[in-house]
Amino acid sequence: MTSGFDPALAQSLGFDRTDLECNQRGTLSPNQIARLRAEHTGMVGQSHVAAIVMGVFYVGVTIAGVVGAAREGGTVLALQVAGVLIGIGALAGLANVIHYYRTRRGPGLRVYRVEGMARCREESDSFRVDIGSVTFYVAATVYGALCDGQRYRVYYVDQPFVHMLRPVSAEVAL
Repeated sequence: MTSGFDPALAQSLGFDRTDLECNQRGTLSPNQIARLRAEHTGMVGQSHVAAIVMGVFYVGVTIAGVVGAAREGGTVLALQVAGVLIGIGALAGLANVIHYYRTRRGPGLRVYRVEGMARCREESDSFRVDIGSVTFYVAATVYGALCDGQRYRVYYVDQPFVHMLRPVSAEVAL
Protein backbone atom coordinates (compact mmCIF):
# COMPACT_ATOMS: atom_id res chain seq x y z
CA MET A 1 0.00 0.00 0.00
CA THR A 2 3.00 2.34 0.43
CA SER A 3 4.24 2.06 -3.15
CA GLY A 4 4.92 5.83 -3.40
CA PHE A 5 7.02 5.83 -0.23
CA ASP A 6 10.01 8.16 -0.60
CA PRO A 7 12.72 7.75 2.07
CA ALA A 8 13.95 11.34 1.59
CA LEU A 9 10.46 12.71 2.20
CA ALA A 10 10.00 10.37 5.15
CA GLN A 11 13.20 11.58 6.78
CA SER A 12 12.51 15.27 6.16
CA LEU A 13 8.92 15.13 7.46
CA GLY A 14 9.68 12.61 10.21
CA PHE A 15 7.37 9.75 9.32
CA ASP A 16 7.78 6.06 8.56
CA ARG A 17 5.85 3.49 6.55
CA THR A 18 3.49 2.77 9.45
CA ASP A 19 2.65 6.47 9.78
CA LEU A 20 2.02 6.70 6.03
CA GLU A 21 -0.24 3.63 6.08
CA CYS A 22 -2.32 5.19 8.88
CA ASN A 23 -2.52 8.47 6.94
CA GLN A 24 -3.66 6.62 3.82
CA ARG A 25 -6.52 5.20 5.91
CA GLY A 26 -7.42 8.75 7.01
CA THR A 27 -6.01 8.62 10.54
CA LEU A 28 -2.89 9.69 12.36
CA SER A 29 -0.60 7.09 13.86
CA PRO A 30 -0.12 7.08 17.65
CA ASN A 31 3.42 8.45 17.14
CA GLN A 32 2.13 11.34 15.01
CA ILE A 33 -0.55 12.18 17.58
CA ALA A 34 2.06 12.25 20.35
CA ARG A 35 4.41 14.47 18.30
CA LEU A 36 1.63 16.91 17.37
CA ARG A 37 0.46 17.18 20.97
CA ALA A 38 4.02 17.74 22.22
CA GLU A 39 4.58 20.38 19.54
CA HIS A 40 1.34 22.13 20.51
CA THR A 41 2.24 22.04 24.20
CA GLY A 42 5.60 23.64 23.42
CA MET A 43 3.92 26.40 21.41
CA VAL A 44 1.47 27.07 24.24
CA GLY A 45 4.35 27.34 26.72
CA GLN A 46 6.22 29.78 24.48
CA SER A 47 3.04 31.81 24.02
CA HIS A 48 2.49 32.05 27.76
CA VAL A 49 6.05 33.22 28.37
CA ALA A 50 5.74 35.83 25.62
CA ALA A 51 2.42 37.06 27.04
CA ILE A 52 3.91 37.40 30.52
CA VAL A 53 6.95 39.31 29.24
CA MET A 54 4.78 41.62 27.17
CA GLY A 55 2.37 42.13 30.08
CA VAL A 56 5.19 43.10 32.45
CA PHE A 57 6.61 45.47 29.83
CA TYR A 58 3.19 47.03 29.27
CA VAL A 59 2.63 47.54 33.00
CA GLY A 60 6.02 49.26 33.18
CA VAL A 61 5.17 51.53 30.24
CA THR A 62 1.78 52.32 31.79
CA ILE A 63 3.34 53.25 35.14
CA ALA A 64 5.98 55.39 33.44
CA GLY A 65 3.31 57.11 31.31
CA VAL A 66 1.08 57.85 34.29
CA VAL A 67 3.96 59.14 36.43
CA GLY A 68 5.21 61.30 33.54
CA ALA A 69 1.72 62.67 32.91
CA ALA A 70 1.29 63.43 36.62
CA ARG A 71 4.57 65.38 36.67
CA GLU A 72 3.82 67.33 33.49
CA GLY A 73 0.08 67.92 33.63
CA GLY A 74 -1.17 66.98 37.06
CA THR A 75 -3.68 64.48 38.35
CA VAL A 76 -6.31 64.97 35.64
CA LEU A 77 -3.88 64.22 32.79
CA ALA A 78 -2.45 61.26 34.74
CA LEU A 79 -5.96 59.80 35.16
CA GLN A 80 -6.70 60.30 31.45
CA VAL A 81 -3.46 58.59 30.41
CA ALA A 82 -4.10 55.78 32.90
CA GLY A 83 -7.63 55.30 31.56
CA VAL A 84 -6.46 55.06 27.94
CA LEU A 85 -3.59 52.70 28.74
CA ILE A 86 -5.72 50.49 31.00
CA GLY A 87 -8.38 50.33 28.26
CA ILE A 88 -5.79 49.25 25.68
CA GLY A 89 -4.42 46.71 28.16
CA ALA A 90 -7.91 45.32 28.79
CA LEU A 91 -8.51 44.89 25.04
CA ALA A 92 -5.14 43.14 24.66
CA GLY A 93 -5.99 40.89 27.60
CA LEU A 94 -9.37 40.05 26.08
CA ALA A 95 -7.69 39.19 22.77
CA ASN A 96 -5.31 36.85 24.63
CA VAL A 97 -8.20 35.14 26.42
CA ILE A 98 -10.06 34.64 23.13
CA HIS A 99 -6.90 33.25 21.52
CA TYR A 100 -6.40 30.89 24.47
CA TYR A 101 -9.93 29.49 24.18
CA ARG A 102 -9.58 29.04 20.42
CA THR A 103 -6.30 27.12 20.68
CA ARG A 104 -6.60 25.23 23.98
CA ARG A 105 -8.34 22.30 22.34
CA GLY A 106 -4.98 21.19 21.03
CA PRO A 107 -3.72 20.45 17.58
CA GLY A 108 -6.07 19.41 14.83
CA LEU A 109 -5.97 15.62 14.66
CA ARG A 110 -8.01 15.25 11.49
CA VAL A 111 -5.96 14.16 8.50
CA TYR A 112 -6.55 15.96 5.22
CA ARG A 113 -5.24 14.88 1.85
CA VAL A 114 -4.28 16.80 -1.25
CA GLU A 115 -2.87 15.48 -4.48
CA GLY A 116 -1.27 17.41 -7.28
CA MET A 117 1.81 18.74 -8.98
CA ALA A 118 4.36 20.34 -6.66
CA ARG A 119 5.23 23.97 -7.34
CA CYS A 120 8.21 24.81 -5.15
CA ARG A 121 9.19 28.42 -4.52
CA GLU A 122 11.89 29.83 -2.31
CA GLU A 123 10.78 33.16 -0.94
CA SER A 124 12.87 35.71 0.93
CA ASP A 125 12.81 33.91 4.28
CA SER A 126 10.67 30.83 3.73
CA PHE A 127 10.06 27.85 1.49
CA ARG A 128 6.63 27.59 -0.12
CA VAL A 129 5.21 24.52 -1.80
CA ASP A 130 1.88 24.56 -3.61
CA ILE A 131 0.27 21.18 -4.19
CA GLY A 132 -3.11 21.29 -5.82
CA SER A 133 -4.97 24.17 -4.20
CA VAL A 134 -3.08 23.93 -0.90
CA THR A 135 -0.04 25.96 0.12
CA PHE A 136 2.49 24.69 2.64
CA TYR A 137 5.33 26.64 4.23
CA VAL A 138 7.97 24.04 4.96
CA ALA A 139 11.45 23.67 6.41
CA ALA A 140 14.45 23.72 4.11
CA THR A 141 14.90 19.96 4.51
CA VAL A 142 11.35 19.28 3.32
CA TYR A 143 11.76 21.75 0.47
CA GLY A 144 14.95 19.96 -0.57
CA ALA A 145 13.23 16.56 -0.59
CA LEU A 146 10.45 17.69 -2.95
CA CYS A 147 10.92 17.92 -6.71
CA ASP A 148 9.26 20.79 -8.53
CA GLY A 149 6.85 19.40 -11.13
CA GLN A 150 6.56 15.97 -9.45
CA ARG A 151 3.09 14.75 -8.51
CA TYR A 152 2.62 14.13 -4.77
CA ARG A 153 -0.09 13.09 -2.36
CA VAL A 154 0.35 15.01 0.88
CA TYR A 155 -1.35 14.19 4.17
CA TYR A 156 -1.61 17.14 6.52
CA VAL A 157 -3.28 18.55 9.62
CA ASP A 158 -4.55 21.99 10.50
CA GLN A 159 -2.58 23.74 13.24
CA PRO A 160 -5.02 26.20 14.79
CA PHE A 161 -2.38 27.63 17.09
CA VAL A 162 -0.29 29.04 14.26
CA HIS A 163 -3.00 29.06 11.58
CA MET A 164 -0.98 26.90 9.22
CA LEU A 165 -1.30 23.56 7.50
CA ARG A 166 1.34 21.05 8.56
CA PRO A 167 2.27 18.10 6.35
CA VAL A 168 2.63 14.91 8.38
CA SER A 169 3.51 12.59 5.50
CA ALA A 170 3.70 12.55 1.74
CA GLU A 171 4.16 10.11 -1.08
CA VAL A 172 4.90 10.24 -4.75
CA ALA A 173 1.58 9.91 -6.55
CA LEU A 174 1.90 7.21 -9.18
